[in-house]
Amino acid sequence: MNDEGLYVGIVTRAKNTGVARPEAWLAECGWDEWLAGRCKREETLNSAGAAQALCVRLPRWVRGFGAAKPGATNLRQTLKAVRNAVEAEVRAGRVMFLLAEFPHSFTYSVGNRLWLDRVLGELEGLPLVVGFWSAEWYTSRLIEGLKQRNVALCLYDAPRLPGLPPAVEVLTADRVYARFLSRNGAAWKNGQFGHVLDYRYTKKELANIVPRLLMWRRKAEAVGMVFANGRWAVESAALMNRLLSAHVEAQLPKGGGP
Repeated sequence: MNDEGLYVGIVTRAKNTGVARPEAWLAECGWDEWLAGRCKREETLNSAGAAQALCVRLPRWVRGFGAAKPGATNLRQTLKAVRNAVEAEVRAGRVMFLLAEFPHSFTYSVGNRLWLDRVLGELEGLPLVVGFWSAEWYTSRLIEGLKQRNVALCLYDAPRLPGLPPAVEVLTADRVYARFLSRNGAAWKNGQFGHVLDYRYTKKELANIVPRLLMWRRKAEAVGMVFANGRWAVESAALMNRLLSAHVEAQLPKGGGP
């Protein structure tokens, strides 16, 4: 696949970071993992001149997780440190997406809406993506606010069940980011939460996604999709890359000349 604006990859986790995967893939990693590997990436760049495209998940406190969350008076300074840490790699095109994914506990309250507004305002201009696991966030007010700020709403492929992100496919920015979690609705219904993400996408399921990806690409400058379906993530990403490559090749004019 030769489209430089379309990125396919996986969510890196402790148990799969050692799995071999092409450097051309997009990798979604945590903030601490990204910070720890930054010096190593800089050494690689100095010798090889290239690096893997990344989506970096913002620190847990940005996403509303408790104890390390700074007070309102320190928020601007703390977010400035986040911006300073990542800005150079954004400009260099290595960090393509910055993801803030908010949990169920981040409810649609006045306080949380103000918190989100401050975060997005202080990080304006960065390639931000926000995702919400609580369905109450998916309002026309939120959608319009994200469009005004050019912040992407994370799209999810997941079972359409209560407690999981809703089936919303709205493009709010000049970039699109989608996380493919699983379609294992039976595990969710049965309370087998440890198995929800253990899902093997079929070739037919992924082939049906290709037109959506290409449609997003026509409307956006950059499209990222990552697989978070546990042990099957690498296989799914490899298969999706092959399907996209086959589709692109099929659209090329035959004969090699004008």
